[in-house]
Amino acid sequence: DASREIAPSRNDRSLRVFRKMRFLTGMAAIGGFLFGYDTGVIFCAMLPLQRKFQLTNVQQEIVVSSTVLAPSCSSLIGRNL
Repeated sequence: DASREIAPSRNDRSLRVFRKMRFLTGMAAIGGFLFGYDTGVIFCAMLPLQRKFQLTNVQQEIVVSSTVLAPSCSSLIGRNL
């Protein structure tokens, strides 16, 4: 009927919401996986970096912290893109 074509039914809206939630959940899961992978890469890189540049514990902490702080700040700046 014509009224169904003009206004989406509750089921259509529920389906759109479900698909969007599934997409966002998937993106969050992929983001978490990549963040964990990145953390492992940083951990493995710290020993050679420490040896090459004779980093102190504080300098090592700054290197590791910057890998978390920089994406956090970038996400705040880039959220409207």
